[in-house]
Amino acid sequence: DYFTDTKIGLGIDTSNIDSVSFTTLANLCDTNVSLSAGGTEKRYESHGIVYSDIAPMEIIDNILTSFVGSLSYSNGKFIIKGGQYVSPTISLNENDMLGNIGLTTKQSRKDTFNTVKGLFTSDETSWQPTDYPMVSSSTFVEDGETIYADIDLPFTKSPTMAQRLAKIVLFKNRQQITLNTKVNLKGFSLQVGDTVNITNTRLGFTNKV
Repeated sequence: DYFTDTKIGLGIDTSNIDSVSFTTLANLCDTNVSLSAGGTEKRYESHGIVYSDIAPMEIIDNILTSFVGSLSYSNGKFIIKGGQYVSPTISLNENDMLGNIGLTTKQSRKDTFNTVKGLFTSDETSWQPTDYPMVSSSTFVEDGETIYADIDLPFTKSPTMAQRLAKIVLFKNRQQITLNTKVNLKGFSLQVGDTVNITNTRLGFTNKV
């Protein structure tokens, strides 16, 4: 709606929107998730106010936080993804890689954390920003030190939903291996946010996601 709205939105024609990706994500958001305290809730919802004096990309970024979303533009269409792991459908090996391979096995300490906290807005607090319950993992605590990351969720109103999002952010951060290389035309079938299997004998990778 924000993309296509002509008053305070971007006025983008529907022909420039990848409807399949938006429908797939909408169906994911609508799935029911069981809560440990009992009952269910939708996996993701977006609740917030869009002000016309705020830059469009800031508004989009705020909406994306409500489902750990990513937005890309490819072949003349906006494509959206988020909030769910999708198994690879494409595999790349040494024959597909052109030139040097850059491999980073661990990110710097300043970019690493083991606990996520932040603000969200809820009807339970009269829509005033408040802290959602922190999410931490003892598995990632190094030397007994708690390292925080502040992740605000301005378009999320459920504390359990906020924790679900924070957990995804936390576990994503701990996937620290980064591979950088050029690939052949096989790579054109990949889009931003896709997973891919990598096989490389020298690196010891066999269908490594």
